[in-house]
This record gives sequence, structure tokens and C-alpha cells, in this order.
Amino acid sequence: MKARFSIVLGVLLFTWPVFARPPLHAVHNFAQRRVWAVLTTASLGAAAADVHCTLQILHEGGYETDPLARPFTNLPAPAYATAAMLGAAGIDWIGLRMQSSRHLWIRRLWWAPQVAQIQFNIVGAAYSARH
Repeated sequence: MKARFSIVLGVLLFTWPVFARPPLHAVHNFAQRRVWAVLTTASLGAAAADVHCTLQILHEGGYETDPLARPFTNLPAPAYATAAMLGAAGIDWIGLRMQSSRHLWIRRLWWAPQVAQIQFNIVGAAYSARH
């Protein structure tokens, strides 16, 4: 019994830092939330435009050139659109979580994943519209 207790205590002491959550720096202010909301709207709009242009190309007999998106194009159109929107929402969530990071450099770059995702979707939509 005493051996089991010491094993459990040892495991808890060594694994506690893994389960302990770092304090979140509540730096969310209204201006940051507004910018995040605008970037979220833009990212979902860009993802929708990319999906629309890609589905038009696929309907005309073309193919997806993006190797990350190519497996999803075999899905039905609503499932493909849902997967693209969930991917965009995931990137938006990452940006929101970066706003409250304990690392200053991450808090300062919270907008970068969303801006990159918007850029990639706009380039993809423009490419699909041209070809």
C-alpha cells in the first residue's frame, strides 16, 4: 500500500507541470477583438471564394493543383465546402488563442496565421478563376 502511494505521488509530482496550465495573459481588448472579427470574416469569405472557384474548375473537368486540398476535392461539394470552412475556422481559433499566449512574440503575431490564410485563399481563387 505504501509503495503504491509513493508511486502515485511520484507520478503526480513529475507530471504535474505537464497538466498545469500556464496563466493566460488577458490582453483582449475591444480593438483586438474587432480586428480579429474582421479577419475572421475575411478569412471565411476568402475560403468560400476559393471553394466556389475550385468547384467550378472541377465541374468543368479540371483538377486541384494544391496537394493539401486535393484529397478533399473527392468529397461531395457540401462536404468539401464544410471542410474548407472548418479549416478556416481552425486558423481563426489559433489566432484567437495566440492573443492570450504567455510569450510576448506570439501575442504580437496573433494576426499572422489569419492573414496568411486569407492570402493563400485569395491566390487560390484567383488562380482557379484564370484557368
